Amino acid sequence: MSIIKDGFYKVAFAAGLPGEGGLVVAKDDSVYGGDSQFLYSGKATGDQSQVTSAITVSALSGTAKSVFGSTGGKFMLQAKGTASGTSFHLAAPAPIPGAQGIVITGTWIAPLEL
Repeated sequence: MSIIKDGFYKVAFAAGLPGEGGLVVAKDDSVYGGDSQFLYSGKATGDQSQVTSAITVSALSGTAKSVFGSTGGKFMLQAKGTASGTSFHLAAPAPIPGAQGIVITGTWIAPLEL
């Protein structure tokens, strides 16, 4: 059984700078998504009470500004949190020294087969 239900998720970000949120597709504990500035992909492990996820975040352009204040590039987030099957709540330290960490929440919105 997957840690989170396969499907489309609306994601929101809370960090030092405002984020616009995005869309994530979860399948077999892998996640793929993006927003207007970044693409992200990763894998969730553990169980619903303790989820660990390694998420690669890659800018769509050299001028994309992250919620950490960095511009462009690619970075890794090591997030931990919980999942309920149709939602998840993860927190990760900032990949930039001195920047505020991030909280990522996801809410299931639709199955993969529309």
